[in-house]
Amino acid sequence: MGETKGLGTLLVDSFSLFTKNIVRLLILAFFSFLCCALAVLLPLPAVLITAFITQINIKIFISVFLFLSLFLTFIGFYLLFCIAQIKMLQKSSNDETIGIFDLCRESKVLVMPMLTVCTLVIVKVLLWGLLFVIPGIIFGVLYYFSHLALILDGKTGIQALRYSKELIKSNAGKFFGNSMVVVLILIAVNLGIDSLAKFIFGVNAHNNVNSTGLIMTLPVN
Repeated sequence: MGETKGLGTLLVDSFSLFTKNIVRLLILAFFSFLCCALAVLLPLPAVLITAFITQINIKIFISVFLFLSLFLTFIGFYLLFCIAQIKMLQKSSNDETIGIFDLCRESKVLVMPMLTVCTLVIVKVLLWGLLFVIPGIIFGVLYYFSHLALILDGKTGIQALRYSKELIKSNAGKFFGNSMVVVLILIAVNLGIDSLAKFIFGVNAHNNVNSTGLIMTLPVN
C-alpha cells in the first residue's frame, strides 16, 4: 500500500503527469481511433460482396453498415483509449516508458473485460434507478472506480464492481470530501473563464463552450 497523499498533492501530481504526457496522449488517441476504425472497416469488401450476391438494397445496406461501423468504432475507441491512457499514466508515474504500439497491444486484451464491467455497471445502475432513483445514484457512485479496479488491480466482472464499492465505502468521507472540493474548483475555474471571456470579448463563454464540461473530460485520477 502506497503512502496516502493529500488532495492538493494529488491534484498537482495529476496535473503534472497529464501535462508531461499530453503529446503522447494525443498520439495515443489518434492511433487508438485508427486501429478501431481499421478493425471495423476491414470486413467492408466481404460485406459489399454479400450484399451484391443477395441483391439487398445497396443504399440501405451501406447506410446501416456505416452507422454500425461508426458506432462500434467509437465504442472501441473509448474502451481502448480509456485503458491505454490509464496504463500510460501509471507507467509514467513509475518512471517507466512504453511505446504507443506496445501500449495498444497490451491494452486490447482488456477491451472485452472492460466492456463487460461497463455493461454490468450500466445495467445495475439503471435497474436500481428504475426501481428507486436515489439507490440508482448511490450505486452509480459506488461503482465509480470499477474500470480502474479492472485496469490497475486485475479485477474482472462483478469482482470489479464489488472492489470499487468496498473501496469507496471504506473511504467515503475522503472520497466525498475530495469530490466536493474538486467540484468547487471546477465551478470557480468555470466562472473565471466566463468572466475573462466577457471582459476580453464582451461575450459569455457559455454561448460558445461549456468550459466546465470541457474540464470534466480531463483525467483526474
